[in-house]
Amino acid sequence: FAPAEGAAAIALGRRSVGHRHAWRLTAGVRLGDAGHITDLTDPAVLRAVLHGLGEAGPRPDALIIHGTGTARGDAFEGGVLAEAPWRTIPIVAMKPFIGHC
Repeated sequence: FAPAEGAAAIALGRRSVGHRHAWRLTAGVRLGDAGHITDLTDPAVLRAVLHGLGEAGPRPDALIIHGTGTARGDAFEGGVLAEAPWRTIPIVAMKPFIGHC
């Protein structure tokens, strides 16, 4: 979604269709950091995406993140995600399980 590193968030919600429940996209936020092609170093980018997600809908039940898969990147993301109000929400990183899809 961006020619450099960035952050994005989407929110899914349930909607009833007849007697069935379907998931739908309720919000989407994305920003990029063109300061470096492979290294997101500005925590304001991730903070802005999380703030935008918070403004777009209710508090999420959980955050399913991509995760960087590197000690430095995970420390960077973890530091920002540990800030209120996100520190009490369960967070699951996908990259360690599915790789870079």
